[in-house]
Amino acid sequence: MEYLPGIGIAGYRSFPHEPVQFVGPLGKVNLIAGQNNAGKSNVLRFVQLIADVKRRNREASWSALDVPQPSIPGSEIEIAVPIVCPSSGVDERLGRSGVNSRQSAARHFDGGEFRATGDDLLWFRYRVNPSNRGSFELSSAWIARVYEQLDNDGRALMSQLSRELTGTTGGQRTADLARVLGHFKAIDIVPKVETVSALRRLESGDRNHDGRGLIEALRELERPTVDRINDQAVFAQISEFVRTVLDDPTVELEIPHDASTILVKRHGSTLPLENLGTGIHEVVIIAAAATLVQDHLVCIEEPEIHLHPILQRKLLRYLAEKTTNQYLIATHSAHMLDAELASVFHVTLLDGASRISLASKPQELAAICADLGYRPSDLVQANAIVWVEGPSDRIYIRHWISLVDPALVEGLHYSIMFYGGRLLSHLTPEDPDVEDFISLRRLNRSLAVVIDSDKTTPQARINATKRRVLDAFENGTGVGWLTRGRTIENYVPFELLEPAVRATAANATPVIAGRYENPLDQEHVGPSLRSPIDKVAVARHVVAAWVHNNLAQDLRQDVLRLVAMVREANGLSSVV
Repeated sequence: MEYLPGIGIAGYRSFPHEPVQFVGPLGKVNLIAGQNNAGKSNVLRFVQLIADVKRRNREASWSALDVPQPSIPGSEIEIAVPIVCPSSGVDERLGRSGVNSRQSAARHFDGGEFRATGDDLLWFRYRVNPSNRGSFELSSAWIARVYEQLDNDGRALMSQLSRELTGTTGGQRTADLARVLGHFKAIDIVPKVETVSALRRLESGDRNHDGRGLIEALRELERPTVDRINDQAVFAQISEFVRTVLDDPTVELEIPHDASTILVKRHGSTLPLENLGTGIHEVVIIAAAATLVQDHLVCIEEPEIHLHPILQRKLLRYLAEKTTNQYLIATHSAHMLDAELASVFHVTLLDGASRISLASKPQELAAICADLGYRPSDLVQANAIVWVEGPSDRIYIRHWISLVDPALVEGLHYSIMFYGGRLLSHLTPEDPDVEDFISLRRLNRSLAVVIDSDKTTPQARINATKRRVLDAFENGTGVGWLTRGRTIENYVPFELLEPAVRATAANATPVIAGRYENPLDQEHVGPSLRSPIDKVAVARHVVAAWVHNNLAQDLRQDVLRLVAMVREANGLSSVV
């Protein structure tokens, strides 16, 4: 499906008439986060209402409570819709006009009312047509504002474009501009919308996406008619999600003949879904709804209700990777704020009016957590933590884990943290910082530490500080991993390392390094290089090319120890 790139809200419930509040640019999964009563649900209600009017040609039935209070006489509810259109793409949208007209027009769409969010989105404002309450028209007040921003040349250009695009010109002073803007037809990109409300339960009745009628829908998928035999694949996909949630590959779903419940078969027993706990019950309803609906914009209210943080993350990943919909999710859970999987928007209430801002930076995500009332001590830690020296180590470790055990996901089953560049090499065994580092095991018993040996010969000894840290991590449930060569790069086969080095340094001349030599020092990458090799860039090139699970035996043994610790920390079976 073509994703909705954004939505703007004006004059609806808690959203002011001016300025318009923009939710964009939107990705596949989008989180609307904020306190209770900040206006999160109003975003979802607005999108559903607009889609209902547009797709079903249903007359808009605004209630007295749908406009901001106190209401402003003559004010209207408006929607802003964007199209993805960089400056160079404006003339493509005006394809029926002359070349000179298209190129001249591009600069008039480069700022102001059109580029409201400062990106490649070109925004247009609409209202419900008062003479046909089932359709939309461009906002006359907005067109008037745009017109006032045009100079005489711009107004003349719009008249020329109107003639070339529509064969018509003249009329009221803004008529030519209105005809040109109407040519973009931005409102057409509003997709079909379905909503999963916060009140979810399995029950019979007319089918919706909150659990009512879900059992009957699944029965039809499990045992489809001949002309819909492919529906079994959809049922299998939902079953696979339940297996993932329960971490049990033996789980099977079954619908009894009376369609009274959903049966879950595991370990030789059969139980109704509701007997597995409210959290499992809820997450299956949401996942099933998101799978049954395809190629829609799906609005979900507070999916975190009754869900453990791990279930929240599993659901988010399932929506992002296994379904065909786009999502707007209202939430006040910090555990769902995964910027790698979702675009995050922060809704706040200022002087009684809702405000929305994109949260893309770490400090902006942290501000949401603070707004939601979370303190650092409230946030649940990852079940397992792997400490590494720096960013390149993280890239390798994460990739090796994924090769050995693709089921383990960073951020869900484990987190990787840095203990700082060469920190341990600058400390003594009795240094307070070493004691603080070791004491981290009191916070989370499932820890691992990966340390470069820095050995230059097989007989060389590691320093006392590294030995103390390794001993502390090994005497318990943790894993102490001392690299078998000098650095972590010594694990990388030369046939992968050489092209990666050449890709990051044009004049590099890599040569094979021994186990106790640094493969990225000047001696081994090229004496003529004037600056050190970028270890992070090399690591990214290496893992992009390292697609097969062909780890050397010593590396495999070290990674398997790490995987076993992570699996145990997450209550998973030890079999890989």
